[in-house]
Amino acid sequence: MAPLSRELSGVVLPHEHFGSHLDAHGRTIDEDLEIENFKFAGEVLAEIWSELTIDNYPVIAEYFGTGSEKSVEAPSLEWYASHVRESQYFLQIVKCNDVACCGLLRSDLKNILPDGFFPAPFPMRRTPTGLTIPEPEEVCDEDTFPPFLLRNAINMKPKAATYPDPPPYDLYCPSINDQLTGRLCAECGLYFASKSNAARHKKENHGVRLSEKTRPSKIL
Repeated sequence: MAPLSRELSGVVLPHEHFGSHLDAHGRTIDEDLEIENFKFAGEVLAEIWSELTIDNYPVIAEYFGTGSEKSVEAPSLEWYASHVRESQYFLQIVKCNDVACCGLLRSDLKNILPDGFFPAPFPMRRTPTGLTIPEPEEVCDEDTFPPFLLRNAINMKPKAATYPDPPPYDLYCPSINDQLTGRLCAECGLYFASKSNAARHKKENHGVRLSEKTRPSKIL
């Protein structure tokens, strides 16, 4: 997203190019006009981004409006599980080892990251007995999150009794600590950025259907 965002520096997209679709309180009063204004903004973005070249590949951007007959085929969830890792603020997409699927690697990434994905960040603490990794609920201001290469050079990994190995990427993100369990796949241990994504993965990849809520019966 960085090259795309950089091109938008200084760009102003007016919300009322064809006239205002809002009332004095900012509420939509003309949905057709709102769609037209939104379409104009989308076409401006597509025009700007279509002039880009990223990694020697031309960017082709096109606005798809409401009711458009055009569609983009989404990758299968099986492919997604092999090539993508989600977290709250980080999305990783990497090539797999199947040359027929992804072609040859152009870098030596796998020499540093054997599975291709960045491991989760974790804090470290120096104690009289040596370096330790505190539990998520025990992290304090004195603990530091070392850079990736340092973490990769130290033969230490965080362990959490209630989670699989490796633990969720967002294990040390306190704002979502109570949501981690619902974002995990109990079958393969993959972690997702939302419960809905985890549920789709379980259903499509493992045939696991979430039990429907049933109304309890009264006991007389």
